[in-house]
Amino acid sequence: DYVQGWRNTVAMYRAVFALDLEMYLKRIAAPTLVLEFRVPQEQHLGPQAERVAAIMRNACAAAVATGYPLALQDSAPAIADACLPFLLGTNA
Repeated sequence: DYVQGWRNTVAMYRAVFALDLEMYLKRIAAPTLVLEFRVPQEQHLGPQAERVAAIMRNACAAAVATGYPLALQDSAPAIADACLPFLLGTNA
């Protein structure tokens, strides 16, 4: 996007809005964990992981409430807790 659209963001936004993301999500057959970082700055958007996982064939969702932008280093235990049930095959 940046390489081709840096002079004019209109083309970049057209490409983003033209993409049928749902079609691509439906094509993913592999077991997938949709991991969502819920941060105060994006609370107005509402949770999204469950909605995305519902579109996919073999997906589940998990969420971690965390700070932004240091989610990985500040919330490693919570992230591990969210991922381990999926990795161990014990998620609901």
